[in-house]
Amino acid sequence: MGRGANFILPPDDCFRVRVISPKHVRIQNIVKNFNISENEAKRRVIRTESERRAFIRKYFNAEIADPVNYDMVINTGSVRVDNAVTAISAFVGAI
Repeated sequence: MGRGANFILPPDDCFRVRVISPKHVRIQNIVKNFNISENEAKRRVIRTESERRAFIRKYFNAEIADPVNYDMVINTGSVRVDNAVTAISAFVGAI
């Protein structure tokens, strides 16, 4: 959700996952889930992305998209959600 838990919790006590997808996929998901126009969905995606980036920069002096801040980054634009869940579960089970 972009609230910074990965910056608050000790890295040894958690598994930090970032789930991403291409902007056009996020826009289409918003169009479908909220039954709004593509232009309105694009505005929402851009606004949310900007707010989350600013929040992390302000409170943690970090970049939300820097992969160094995560143990795993999954792109649901190229990996199905059920496969992402399987990958996360397998990784967590191995540690």
